[in-house]
Amino acid sequence: MISFLNKLRFLFLKPDSRLELWLRTQYHRLMATRFVFKFQDWRARRSYQKWRKKQRPQEIEEKRAVITEGPIVTFLLVWDDLQRQACLNTFNSIMHLDSETWDLVLFAENKDFSTGIQQHIKKDQRIQLLDRTDRFDLSRINGEFFVICQPGDQLAELYLHYFYASLGDARSAVLVYYDCETLDADAGSYLPHFKPAGFSPELMLSVNYLSRGIIKRDAIEEILGEINPCQDLLVQEYDLNLKMIERKCRFHHIPRVLLTQAGLVTPNTLELREIIKMHLTRLGLSNVGYGERASGINFTWEVGSPTLTVVILTKNNKAMLETLLTSMQADLHKHNTKINIVDNGSDDGATLAFYKKLAQDSMFSIIPYHQPFNYSEAINLGVHESSSDIVLLLNDDMRVRTPDWLDELLRWALRPEVGVVGTKLIRANHSIQHAGIIMGLNGFAGHIYLNAPEHYTGLFGSVDWYRDTLALTGACQMVRREVFTEVGGYDEGYQLAFGDLDFCLRVHEQGYRNVYTPFASLYHYEGQTRGYVTPKADVIRGLDEMQSYLVAGDPYYSSNLTYTRIPQYAGKGASKEERLRQIESRRKFYS
Repeated sequence: MISFLNKLRFLFLKPDSRLELWLRTQYHRLMATRFVFKFQDWRARRSYQKWRKKQRPQEIEEKRAVITEGPIVTFLLVWDDLQRQACLNTFNSIMHLDSETWDLVLFAENKDFSTGIQQHIKKDQRIQLLDRTDRFDLSRINGEFFVICQPGDQLAELYLHYFYASLGDARSAVLVYYDCETLDADAGSYLPHFKPAGFSPELMLSVNYLSRGIIKRDAIEEILGEINPCQDLLVQEYDLNLKMIERKCRFHHIPRVLLTQAGLVTPNTLELREIIKMHLTRLGLSNVGYGERASGINFTWEVGSPTLTVVILTKNNKAMLETLLTSMQADLHKHNTKINIVDNGSDDGATLAFYKKLAQDSMFSIIPYHQPFNYSEAINLGVHESSSDIVLLLNDDMRVRTPDWLDELLRWALRPEVGVVGTKLIRANHSIQHAGIIMGLNGFAGHIYLNAPEHYTGLFGSVDWYRDTLALTGACQMVRREVFTEVGGYDEGYQLAFGDLDFCLRVHEQGYRNVYTPFASLYHYEGQTRGYVTPKADVIRGLDEMQSYLVAGDPYYSSNLTYTRIPQYAGKGASKEERLRQIESRRKFYS
């Protein structure tokens, strides 16, 4: 439906004409309705279920002649009598791998297996049975690579084929990971987890997306000696993966669903939270803690006493500006904060009277900006008129909705390896307005999961996970002043749109990670200040200057997904082809 509407737009409308702007506004309103979202979500889930039914048998026939031999992979599995059927399912999936180059270590407390399992253990020398005495000694691994399994995991028949085929590209990788699926008990169907190919250490704080990875044993001898063998295997695995991240080990991604996973490994136990807490402490963070929120586990650490300037652009918008400032009051006085209000020629009496009142407080500065509105220029002016350690860029059509939101943004912005920090923005109806930007989405760039429920989980994972991302909306961006200055601030060649994207990309190119946190959420009443205007010149300039990102695809996204706001399964190779068609279509419309 969306592609059809876009085709009509390209055929019959001119960019930024009155009719096009009016129709664009109505389009945004339509897409924000629950009915449209539910239709998009249904299509997304159905796209994967259709592939699941048709693709796998065909794939097995096509790939049977592909690489079948390679280094031995050892699978580690705890046999739990309370999960006998789940253990049996995992055992059988290993036995049915279409390759002989594997072995299996079974940790078992009770050796009373079924007759069939006993026969396999006696006849197959690849199966090693060890006593389970609450010690899972990873030093007993025989294979060159190993995989930690959980009862209930079921490996794809061609699991080892795809691994061996990847070894050319993954020659120096210490861990090879891949996409997986889990059973959605509520829906009664399987939900895939399509993972980013780009390294995303922040994602690891919410979910061990490297779990069940194929690990090169001799590359982690030193790390194995630091792992507590008395812990559960999945806890050891999380600890192991985090320590590999600390040592900057190389990871490689296979963009294939190779495992039906018993469950995603999230920090839902005290043990796992402590493992992550120690990881963050080893990274040099002080007083690390964690708390449980409705949206997940929020990790915290000491912020210190940085100076902060909040830059807000506005014009004749007293009501919304006052709502925003009132919602911020509880947190502003906790920090050494200044607020620079960049006013673009307000002439409304109520607004001017409000400014007069604010000016009585030394926290506020009203900075006049009388030129024709240029978003990037106004941002640079607001930052230039400050001298703080940190700057926070905020739209005026916002309202704070979570406690300690400033602390959450500050703790990320103060980390030297982090560039821009953004957060979850919610519409008045509690649907998603922003949860990170994907380059290439809808032919240029767009907000992933736009209009989804505020705690949505789809084919790209959860909106409540920490993530690394290429870009974050300028409606709420926090950044250290030194980073803002290093990249030259916003490019004033962008009048209204895409200056925020360009800024984030230049920060990324300097080697910083841009981070999305879901734990500093605000309401964003988008479109109520300046509507949905997108200047033609900004689009054309962005398409030209960001071309390499659009063509290559977003490294924090998945090649298995369509570049749509509620992504669907793309099918083999379809994602890139469709993305390039969308980019060309957008360019033609604006050219």
